[in-house]
Amino acid sequence: MGRKHIDNVLYYAILFFIITWLLSSCSVSRRVPATFEVRPMPTTKIIRKIETEKPRYKNYSSKKVSVRFENGENKNIFSGQLKIDRDNCIIISMKKMSVPLGKGKITPDSIKFVNYFDRNFISEDIGKIKNIIGFPLDYPMLQNLLAGNIAEIIDQKFNGRELLSSIDSQQYRLQSQLTPRVSRVLESGNQNRIERFMKRHDDDEFSTLTIWVDPQYFVVKKMVMDNYKTQENISVVFDEHELIGRSLYPQNFVIEYHSERNKSLIEINLSKSSVNREKDFSFNIPDSYEKLKMVSVQ
Repeated sequence: MGRKHIDNVLYYAILFFIITWLLSSCSVSRRVPATFEVRPMPTTKIIRKIETEKPRYKNYSSKKVSVRFENGENKNIFSGQLKIDRDNCIIISMKKMSVPLGKGKITPDSIKFVNYFDRNFISEDIGKIKNIIGFPLDYPMLQNLLAGNIAEIIDQKFNGRELLSSIDSQQYRLQSQLTPRVSRVLESGNQNRIERFMKRHDDDEFSTLTIWVDPQYFVVKKMVMDNYKTQENISVVFDEHELIGRSLYPQNFVIEYHSERNKSLIEINLSKSSVNREKDFSFNIPDSYEKLKMVSVQ
């Protein structure tokens, strides 16, 4: 075998290895191998690793988004695009069968949606987002869910709470605890005392958070929030992560909400995603469009 032939074989072998490595690094939708031993780890160390692996970006966009929405008898499927200008706005455009339907913009203070088909729009306070999608989400929560930044949710809503760690289904499980004061009242069994106590304190004090963490990549695979006061439950399953830039971002997730009066589901699939490339976050409402009042989905 000639030297030139050997060099060609080595060249193509190395090229094949590089391409295989690049392709495998782009998709990190994988379960922990059956042979992988998940060992106990202190809660503080798990939190530090989640913090280290959290997405870091200025803006984030997905050129192809598909959404399935269910709320009672209301069911819809549409596609579009998603843009996030971190801490400033979230913009989503929607279409169905290649026909533009509308465009929405959510900021920390407001929510707006333009309906191209009926030539109208809504513009409301962010606090009324529950009337649109059926369950409560503030801007930081929505932004962090879309980017898979659960470290920020822990810091914003459960800072100072005790978190207990365990191993569940080959994943690390972290569960927040109610404060001792809230626990004592709820465990007292005195319904009058419990009702008086709940009226005097914010809803967040009665919330708990449980998350399941991938033990290799320390991305969150599932999150469940329960509120003992409002009797609400929100669960989010992150089924697939992709390496975009230097961070892992969820590309498929399902959000489910349950309460005494309502049940909602949103399934989101993202593709063609990128970070720190988007420059256009424009949003316009034509002067001729009619403003509508908010319509509740409940």
